[in-house]
Amino acid sequence: MITTNKLSLNAAKSNYMLFTNTRIPNNSNILKIGGTIIERKKCVKFLGIHLDEISSSIYAIKRGKRIVPKAYLRTLYFTMVHPYPTYGIPIWGAAYNVHKRSLFILQKRIIHIINGSKYNDHKNPMFHKLHVLKLDDIYKVQVAKLVVKHKQNSLPLPLQTLFISNSDLHNVT
Repeated sequence: MITTNKLSLNAAKSNYMLFTNTRIPNNSNILKIGGTIIERKKCVKFLGIHLDEISSSIYAIKRGKRIVPKAYLRTLYFTMVHPYPTYGIPIWGAAYNVHKRSLFILQKRIIHIINGSKYNDHKNPMFHKLHVLKLDDIYKVQVAKLVVKHKQNSLPLPLQTLFISNSDLHNVT
């Protein structure tokens, strides 16, 4: 067990993932912490969310763009990529942009590939043309849905009791 800044890390229970657009053999990167070799994983469960190397999905879309119509590439995006960043987004979506930046860059890259556009083309029209929401917009929609469900008392009880309405806090006379 390694301790720094009063935080402890159990290297034996740790693992790592690589997010890249190039193929890297499993044995080419060796990471050690305090003499313990950290295992590379292709899928990791983190706070109940399974993360995988999304780049393989990007690769599939990129390879398919020459033979598959744009509408099918959009469908591939919604089946192979979209579920990963959107799962649990009401919980992690309010994080600082610096933490979400890499996911948004991947999303923009996929939209660029599907549209077959130049690298420096403005991405907003591409998102609009494909009817794809940007990561922050997905977060806003999901939080709005959560609020509506709360107002309708249709959330599971443990979630329903997490929220307090302003009208319950302030007496309006």
